[in-house]
Amino acid sequence: MLQDFKLFGTSRNERFIRGLVCGIPAAIVIGAVYGGIMHYSQITWEISYLIIGLGVAVAYVVRTTSRGVQMQFGILAALLTVLCILTADMINIWGFDIFIYGFFFCLRTTIRIMFDFGDVNAILRLTFRVISVIVAFQQGTVK
Repeated sequence: MLQDFKLFGTSRNERFIRGLVCGIPAAIVIGAVYGGIMHYSQITWEISYLIIGLGVAVAYVVRTTSRGVQMQFGILAALLTVLCILTADMINIWGFDIFIYGFFFCLRTTIRIMFDFGDVNAILRLTFRVISVIVAFQQGTVK
């Protein structure tokens, strides 16, 4: 383990919890901002490569708050990126009316729409989301 990144005697579990507590709100806010911009700007095409930026932003929050060098911090960044992408997609499709329709109904419908491979754009959309999760996993730990 790298001794330079150990913060004032805090253990790995304390740093993991700090990354989790700071990462969950950050993932939701980043996803909500991206989804709101895409929903309310009336853009009919999606800028899929910006999804990779969501993964980098979430991984940056996890990396700077937890200072972890183990694989568990990369996994945390990847899982929080999935949460961020789901939040962005739900708000992109439903707007902020997800609180009216019900969270789980919107989540189920959003996942069904994400895996509808009707055209090439759907496959590219899913590909960029997978790349974003991989980038977040790689960037989630201190090198």
